[in-house]
Amino acid sequence: KVILQGVEELKAGHCMYICPEGTRNKDADLTSMLEFHAGSFKSALRAKVSFVSSCSYGTFRFLGGNHNYRSNPVTTDFGPIHTYDEIAKMSTADLAALSYSEVASMVEQSREDEKKYFEEGKHKRKPASKWWKKPFYKVKI
Repeated sequence: KVILQGVEELKAGHCMYICPEGTRNKDADLTSMLEFHAGSFKSALRAKVSFVSSCSYGTFRFLGGNHNYRSNPVTTDFGPIHTYDEIAKMSTADLAALSYSEVASMVEQSREDEKKYFEEGKHKRKPASKWWKKPFYKVKI
């Protein structure tokens, strides 16, 4: 029922954000990824729409109770757009594997960027202005 409702929303032109892991990762290694559920991609296939994989990295710190916003970077990256024509003949399991590999690559890049951020001491710097009042985004397309 939920998938059918999602299909109707997508056909109507709305966007949908789905977390294919299905739950928050409670593994001791908070940066590890869980398996992607293939059913997460049914809506895109049934609605015949494109999809984009994305990765929000760094949110595990806030979910873990560390609310020092100044020194904990969070990045959001986007993979390539996959048109319906590209994915029409793929199974949901194939789409899950494709998305998983894209997100894993983005996570690895975010880990490298974060390592540089902390090595350069940027987490110790005070903001030059009221940064929280200005919109800021790191988007890779």
